[in-house]
Amino acid sequence: MDIQSDFDRGAFRDCVLAHGLGAPTHAAYAWARQAFVSGKTYAELAQGAVAQGMVQCDLIFITDVRPGEPCLLDGKGHEDLTIRNLDGLPLLVLAPAQDAPWTHERLRDLDIEAFIGRRAIEAGVSAYIGGDFVGSTEV
Repeated sequence: MDIQSDFDRGAFRDCVLAHGLGAPTHAAYAWARQAFVSGKTYAELAQGAVAQGMVQCDLIFITDVRPGEPCLLDGKGHEDLTIRNLDGLPLLVLAPAQDAPWTHERLRDLDIEAFIGRRAIEAGVSAYIGGDFVGSTEV
């Protein structure tokens, strides 16, 4: 059996969050999974991820549009923005103004922390417009 298959993402995330500096990035999960083989504890892995700057504590909206891909906001500018915790529970639902649909700029300018607090963001959140994923603290 591959020892990496015993790696528990949730336990690692909880240890990083306990350090109070933010949520692990995807790079942190990949690094920790590799380091897990060496027998490090989740606390040691968390300390390593924090020391290497592999934590993130801001909600990042996906704004890049690659050639041939549709914009995530196409046809959804007037749908609700929902912020969910990592367990999928809604923390905030915002409707756009009738005369000001969601744009990448409007999303980036939102102060989500003012609505849900720093601790919620540090614990990890994801953003959806009309049910479609548009950002996260873990992208």
